[in-house]
Amino acid sequence: MTVKVKLFGKYRDSKCSALDGRFLLSYICRPTIIEKLNNKFFIILILSFFAFAASAQKGEDTMTSADSALVEMQELLLESDLMRIRDSIRVAVLNEELSKLKNPQKQEQQALLAELQMIKNKDSIRLFQQKQSIEALREKTKGITVNLFYDTLFTIYAPLGSFTAAQRARDAQEKVLALYEHDAFDKDSLVVVAQYGLLNINYGHRTITSLSNTDALWVDKDLDSMAIAYKNTIATKVIHFQKMYSFRNVMIRIGYSALVIAGLMVVLWLINFVFRRGTHYLEVKKLRLLKGIKVKNYELFSPSYMLSFFRQVLYVLKIIVMLVAVYMALTIIFSIFPTTRAWTHTLLQWIWKPLKNIGWSIIDYLPNLFAIAVILFVTRLVVRIFRFFSLEIERGILNIKGFHKEWAKPTYNIIRFLIYAFAFVIIFPYLPGSDSVAFKGVSVFLGILFSIGSSSAIANTVAGFVITYMRPFKIGDWIQVKDITGCVLEKTALVTRLRTIHNEDITVPNSTILANHTTNFSSSSNTTGLLINTTVTIGYDIDWHRVHELLLQSALNVADIDTTRPPFVFQKELNDYYVSYEINVYTRHPERMYHIKSDLHQYIQDYFKAAGIEIVSPQQIHIKP
Repeated sequence: MTVKVKLFGKYRDSKCSALDGRFLLSYICRPTIIEKLNNKFFIILILSFFAFAASAQKGEDTMTSADSALVEMQELLLESDLMRIRDSIRVAVLNEELSKLKNPQKQEQQALLAELQMIKNKDSIRLFQQKQSIEALREKTKGITVNLFYDTLFTIYAPLGSFTAAQRARDAQEKVLALYEHDAFDKDSLVVVAQYGLLNINYGHRTITSLSNTDALWVDKDLDSMAIAYKNTIATKVIHFQKMYSFRNVMIRIGYSALVIAGLMVVLWLINFVFRRGTHYLEVKKLRLLKGIKVKNYELFSPSYMLSFFRQVLYVLKIIVMLVAVYMALTIIFSIFPTTRAWTHTLLQWIWKPLKNIGWSIIDYLPNLFAIAVILFVTRLVVRIFRFFSLEIERGILNIKGFHKEWAKPTYNIIRFLIYAFAFVIIFPYLPGSDSVAFKGVSVFLGILFSIGSSSAIANTVAGFVITYMRPFKIGDWIQVKDITGCVLEKTALVTRLRTIHNEDITVPNSTILANHTTNFSSSSNTTGLLINTTVTIGYDIDWHRVHELLLQSALNVADIDTTRPPFVFQKELNDYYVSYEINVYTRHPERMYHIKSDLHQYIQDYFKAAGIEIVSPQQIHIKP
């Protein structure tokens, strides 16, 4: 009698014609042999043989499969096949025992039926678990597609024997292409044939591809229905592409391409004509349309410059529009021919994908942009409030005890810098790409460059703030720094600019001013007055009262001195041959101190010459008779 053995999910008649490893099972499952399988040890021996064969097959497939997911699937299916073989043998044995019982007792019959039902339930549970495992593997496994031109016919996931999924797909694709190239292709000659537990899709005597139960599990279909679907897909696509690539259709597509090219030439001519007319219109209406841009009395951009600028803009815009037209024409031409139709999608993606990414990036960035706008608005409002109080203090309208007017502007600058720095720290996380490694690397690099290159600038800036709050001088004061004397023209955070009596503008770093002593000639001019002095040397033979009288008379004739405070004379030194006299005069005009001193020298010479008194120089020795 014929024994049903469950193989590849179905009960099939066992036959000994197969030359693969399963012929042993068919031989064992024959009724004459099963009657002799009462010895459990022999059954265990047979099962051990299958386990050894399955493990050997598993090791071979693991070596030939490159994909770890496919290897895992193969191991799962081999283990499942082994368990199904064991269950099939047990089912065959149980059915044989049931058939041999002439007068079966009810308990024995029920026990055998219960065991059969248990085996069926185990098989169902195992199949369910197997499908779940395949679902998990399917998510991380990318199959190999079999294509005919740009169409995908089906996908192969699992290896078969010593052939990997890639080899199976490549072989099937070559054979399908050969069917397309067959002039007398007949779809009725494409059939599904069962052989050695597999379903082959054959064309005549040639096998296009072989499908196993593993392939059916991957696509979650029945093996028979999957094979028929694949066969119909191959037949349909081969006939479709044979018609599509017929001589008549090829000529029609060439005609369409010629029309597209002709349309492109017309479009390019129209684009060139429109932009040429636009440029000519701008040249004619230049005086009326292009009036330039002025900032107060300064002409930032003249009409001629604006015309040249718009010419360049129109030229660049024309080139862009032409390139877009050519690009779109190429996509249309590529879409006409089936062979290049896949290129159409690629060309469109080159433009559409960046634009789509930019658009979605802008949309996704809108919340951050709104947050940045709010932060900037609040920051600007706070800065304006501090600016208002700074101006009020600088104008003297608002007086704060111990806070001088000169401190208002630099203090406002410091507070403004700190507020903007704090705002930047808050805004930084909202900037696009701020969390990327490249952005952080560039920020660190710029920070290092700034730290290395701005050490002296930072020192001068700090010195400038210190000088501001020390108040050693102000704009318009006459000061002396080291050997430089001049009027303060400008005081910035980095440098101080002085103008000497010779109209020389000298820039002095603030760190230099802070490191040296500074003499201010103007600070006391409005209170006690600036004291200007000069020294003359007169011999001992001249009465010092007479010298004092002549010096005071000379000083009183000098212009721009403070007459409310009389000049005075110091006798500084009693040298070997002469006496040093120092005449001192007050003035409230420090900017005139060089002129006052020069005039004082002139009057001293005039008065002493008129009195017949000789001014002795330390380098001269006078011998009198």
